[in-house]
Amino acid sequence: MPDAQTEPMSRALWQAILNSSVTSEFEPKIRRAFRRYHIQGDATLLFDDDEGPCKRVFRLINVSLEGIMGTTTTPVPSGVACRIRMPIDDQALELTGRVVHCTGSLSGCKVGIHLTFPEDAAGQ
Repeated sequence: MPDAQTEPMSRALWQAILNSSVTSEFEPKIRRAFRRYHIQGDATLLFDDDEGPCKRVFRLINVSLEGIMGTTTTPVPSGVACRIRMPIDDQALELTGRVVHCTGSLSGCKVGIHLTFPEDAAGQ
C-alpha cells in the first residue's frame, strides 16, 4: 500500500467515533442494516493500481458503521483494497476498506467503500 502503514482502526473505535461525532441521521434505519450519516469534508484515499501507489482527494458524502461514500475526480478500480485518512474532531483517523463501486456523476466519480476491520480478518 502507498505511504507508511499505521495501526488499523477497530470497529469498536469507529463506532465510538460515529457516536460522538456524527449526530444527524441521513436516511431511515428501515432501508439498510446500518444508518448512514451525512458528513462533509475531505479525506485522502490511498490504494494501488496497475501503475503503482495512488493518492486521491476523497470528498466525503456519508458514513455508516460498515461503509463510507465520497467522490473523487478520477475513477477508482472496483474491488481494490484501500485506506481512507480523514480528520474528525482534530484527529487524523485511518480506516481500511475495499471499493465496492465507482460510478460517474456530475461531481466526478462517486465511490462506495465497504470498511474492513482487524477483527474481521481474525475471525476468518
